[in-house]
Amino acid sequence: MEPTRKAVLATACLQAHEDDYGIAISPLIVQSFLKNLERADRYLWNSNTAIAGEQGTVRHLRLTPPSWTIQSELGHFKCETVCPDGRWKEAARYLPLFEDTSGSVIVVRIDDPAYPLGWLNPVVLEAFLDGHDSYYDGVIPLNIGIKDFLVNLHPVSTDRESASRPSAIPSFRTDLWSAMERSFAAMAS
Repeated sequence: MEPTRKAVLATACLQAHEDDYGIAISPLIVQSFLKNLERADRYLWNSNTAIAGEQGTVRHLRLTPPSWTIQSELGHFKCETVCPDGRWKEAARYLPLFEDTSGSVIVVRIDDPAYPLGWLNPVVLEAFLDGHDSYYDGVIPLNIGIKDFLVNLHPVSTDRESASRPSAIPSFRTDLWSAMERSFAAMAS
């Protein structure tokens, strides 16, 4: 799918989050996400600056739809947990931005002007909601804000050279964008 179409869908997701949860998303977050749509679908991130005990750890990330509804449609999280009427009331304050190979997503807290990032894992979130976990809001905080994170994010080239080598994480999947298109088509009807 071409970058312009991705940007239209991502913008619609961001607007839907604002509408569904009644919370404004900073233009900084919107511009950062849309800028990354233009750069690449896959990224490498040296996470040792943000996660204690992960010295030298490089994570493979890809963009993910910034929508809890679409995350649930894809099976990443349960709708009864993350959707607007779900059990996780803090969903309004967090926006999914990137996913990693473990099934976790990197979220940004949109009601904090520092825009801190955190890991959200479906298992950890369910444990938090069941009262078995001590993580704040069910999100594992990272010691990094969105600006510093984006500086340390390195696009993975999709040129012929990288296409000939297998990757630990595939390009941004078409099924994510298809789910976004279906979701917005359903909302329009």
